[in-house]
Amino acid sequence: MISGLLRVVSEIVSLLFLVVVDYRRPLFRSGILSLTDIRVGQQLTGSVTNVTHFGAFVNVGVGHDALIHTSAMSAHLLPPTRPTLHVGDHVLVTVRSVDPARHRISAALDRLID
Repeated sequence: MISGLLRVVSEIVSLLFLVVVDYRRPLFRSGILSLTDIRVGQQLTGSVTNVTHFGAFVNVGVGHDALIHTSAMSAHLLPPTRPTLHVGDHVLVTVRSVDPARHRISAALDRLID
């Protein structure tokens, strides 16, 4: 009886963990698998992987992070209580430039995704 109850509790906990993990994953656009699939002006979602004094790097799902330079991060797009992005934040960005030869993506922050 106790082993059956433990098994049920274990299954419930694992299902709850999957829901939390799936919720926090960035929603990448289907069909965009490499740098050559990205176009200037395209909107992408991603997750902030690093924040530096010159900007933030965002995983957009193509194996190379996009850079949001500080000049492309408007303060009015962030909540007043958070003057900058943080690692793990989910964001919507617009692609400003793509350089496949140098594996670089430049982006502008559109909004923070809750």
